[in-house]
Amino acid sequence: MKDDKSDLLTELPFGLPGQVFRSPMPFGTHDPDGQVLEEYRQKDISAIVLLASDSECMLKAGRDLRNLYSLDGYHVIYLPIEDFGTPPSLDELNQAINEVLDRIGKKENVAIHCSAGIGRTGLFVTCLAMRVLNCDSDKAIAWIRQYITGAVETLEQEEYAQSYRQYSAMF
Repeated sequence: MKDDKSDLLTELPFGLPGQVFRSPMPFGTHDPDGQVLEEYRQKDISAIVLLASDSECMLKAGRDLRNLYSLDGYHVIYLPIEDFGTPPSLDELNQAINEVLDRIGKKENVAIHCSAGIGRTGLFVTCLAMRVLNCDSDKAIAWIRQYITGAVETLEQEEYAQSYRQYSAMF
């Protein structure tokens, strides 16, 4: 279940060559001192899925996180989603998930975050879980909620996960 060592970084046990983690936004409300960046280094994270917009990062963290990550050598997968919202398109979500799957398949470690690391992050990881675990959205949401309490926060996000399952079944 949830790693008790830290509330900042949670490993999501997909059983793949690379590891997947979720976290809150560094320097945001849930990590004001930016400790999660040190945890990224300790876990040898090479790519970060950034689900908050540049303007949201500036507002909540006081920093241009996308630029900071790039300067620190992280590969950034940028998929901005409105708070409590859903991705702009199923195609864009699928492209980001394919990139994560490619990286973790090559033994790279990936971190995923929005602001708190719950709603948008939970939705992204739910869609990733449907692909990796080959399950429907209800099972994927139940699985992710074992590791991220309250993941997938809105009915709209739950319905989007169902839509993604139907979309991804076409490939």
